Amino acid sequence: MVSTSDYDSIQSLLPLYKQSRRWLCYTRSWNTQTLHKLKALGNRTNKTMKLVQAIASLLFLIVCSTPTSNASITTIHDVCQCVVKEDHNPDEKHTISYHDCVKFFQADDKESAIADKYGLAAIGVKNVGATAKSITYRIAHLRASEKDKERLGCLGECAKWYKYADDKIGEAAKGIASGTKGGQEDAELALIRAMYAPLICEERFEKIHKPSPLATEDAKFYKEAVITKFVTGHCSLDV
Repeated sequence: MVSTSDYDSIQSLLPLYKQSRRWLCYTRSWNTQTLHKLKALGNRTNKTMKLVQAIASLLFLIVCSTPTSNASITTIHDVCQCVVKEDHNPDEKHTISYHDCVKFFQADDKESAIADKYGLAAIGVKNVGATAKSITYRIAHLRASEKDKERLGCLGECAKWYKYADDKIGEAAKGIASGTKGGQEDAELALIRAMYAPLICEERFEKIHKPSPLATEDAKFYKEAVITKFVTGHCSLDV
């Protein structure tokens, strides 16, 4: 039997019991909500981590792929700065700009993208050689249709000197390919001799007081030969 005193004691504990029940229910509810929030946060965190990992992988690929290209851009920049600095030609049509130099090398994107200063010299010789051959074909086409004897004589002289220039460019290519200091010096001298072609060609037309049909081509070849000469010689030492 429960005594009156025990009953009174139980009654006095009921409010505390009810309060504890409410706290327990609240605690369970809070724990459930918290678990859901933590789970959702975990899902977001996983997604964020995956995104971070993807970005990190992309950045890694970019970093790995750019050093050679940046190195090449720096090399072309330094070489062309040197060319512009060393070129003291007073003739405006033969003056070399920084843009002329960069454009000349970047005509061959694949090779210039991985070239060092010696590679640029080889690219220069290849490009100027292609220009010489192109002008030779142009001269042959002009000679085939020219009726003026004086102009025809001038074109004949131009053809002869561009043949000479092509031979000298071949010598320059061999000198650069040797990888020796002596070979580089020979290459530079050969390129200086190749530069005679456009100058003599233009001089022949000036002597007969008639406009040269090769003025644009001669100016282009001369600039390319000068750039290649500097890159093969002095500017290859400065970079």
